Parts: sequence; structure tokens; C-alpha cells
Amino acid sequence: TSAGIHRSELNLSLFTPKLELGFVDTVLTKLQSVAWYLDSDPITTISRFREEPSINKIITQEREQIGRTAAKDDLRDRRDSIFAKRAFNLVSAPESPADVDDTPDNVVLCLIDFDEATVTECNSPPPSLVDRNRLLFLVPDKQQLERAIELAREYRAINNILSSQSRLEDLSESQQKELEKRKGIKDLEVRVALTNTYRHLFYPAQDLVKAPQGLLHYVLPAQDTGNIKGKNNQQDVILKALKDCEKIRQTETAKPFAPIYILQKVWSA
Repeated sequence: TSAGIHRSELNLSLFTPKLELGFVDTVLTKLQSVAWYLDSDPITTISRFREEPSINKIITQEREQIGRTAAKDDLRDRRDSIFAKRAFNLVSAPESPADVDDTPDNVVLCLIDFDEATVTECNSPPPSLVDRNRLLFLVPDKQQLERAIELAREYRAINNILSSQSRLEDLSESQQKELEKRKGIKDLEVRVALTNTYRHLFYPAQDLVKAPQGLLHYVLPAQDTGNIKGKNNQQDVILKALKDCEKIRQTETAKPFAPIYILQKVWSA
């Protein structure tokens, strides 16, 4: 009916002795993704059929038209923006040593592309490079990448709907406001998911046990919506991590190196 039914009433009408307690919730969740006119309010717990189509269904249908390739392209654009040059020179998706210059002017952050490698198959620095100590590698996490792709597909679906005047005319004013609200929320969720995808930092280290190939693996702290504010550059997170690992000396607080340390490290031969 148009008045709808409360979740408690629905439970009483459907429950049987052998039915699991979460059965109704599970069914309603699945129905909302495929039923055009079903609406379930999480606050009032009232479920009803409306004359206008469900926002969830409209978004789901549009998302199905967006492939993984398009979603990855969107993620690449975001990635190169949030890791843009700041503390380090950025080299996005290098395919060979020739893509990284060999001048020791600054530290280089190499963003490994989704399709090139994941954290489980990361390689050491290209052997043909001379100044390897200035290279940092940021490698995507395979599991987190899948979440980022799905969120990117949904964000693009919402944006496509809002960009189509003819489709907006078919929606009520309240639905249009809901779409705008979801766009903002999903935009932040995609950014958080992308930063959590690129959490695996590899930096040069002389440790035959922990870094036999000359690279030490450091997992950057997980981000959430509370950590991500505005358009913060994620290179700041990497810089802080390297300072915590004492890979970057802070001139204002750093103590002078002992002479014996200089002799061992610089003139070890």
C-alpha cells in the first residue's frame, strides 16, 4: 500500500520458527537494488511502493553501463591529482627505466599502475638506474583496488544522471537533491578508497634480512573520511611516514651524524 509497512509488522507477518532473524533485512536489501519502485526508509523502517522509481535502482542501472576500463581511467586521473608533485617529483605509471630520469636533483615518487603490478608482485628498482636511492615506489593493493573501482563506477553513474537534463526531468525535486547529496558522499568515498589502495610504499634500505632486494616495504596508515579533508596532497602522508622511519632528516631537530657513522657509510670501501 501507499502507507507502507513497518519492519516490525513485516517481521510478524513473515517469520516462521525456522526462518533466520535477518531474512527480511536481507531480502529487502536485495530488492532495493533491482525493484524500480520499492522504497525502504532506514530511519522510520517503513517499506512502501512509490509512483516514482527508486534512486537505488536508477543508479544501479546506470552503473551497469560503466565498464571497469572507464572506472580505472577515472581513478588514474584522481590518483595523479592527489599525489601531484609537492615534496617529491612524480612519475606516474612508469613502464621502463627510461621513464625515470637519472639526475639526483630530487627524490622521485613512482606510482605503479593498476595493470602493471600489485603489492604481491612488486619489483625492485630498475637495475639500469644509477641513482636508485632517490626512488620511492607506491604500489596498489589488489583487494582495495576492487573496492575503489566499484565506487568509481557508482560515482560516475551518479554524475552521468546529474549531467543529463532529460533524465533529471523524469526525477522529482527530492530525488534530484538526493542524487546531489550522494554525489558528494561518493566523491569522498572514492578518494578515500584510492588512498587506501595506494598504501604500499617501498623505499631504498640496506637491510639484507628485511630488504634483500634493496627495498623496504612500509604500509601507510589507512585513511577514512575524517582524515581526508578538502584536496589534501597525499605526498604529505608519504613525507611524514619517511620522517617517522628516519629516512628523511629534519634539519630543525636532527642531531649531527657521528664521525664514525660518516666513515662507515660514506667511505665504507
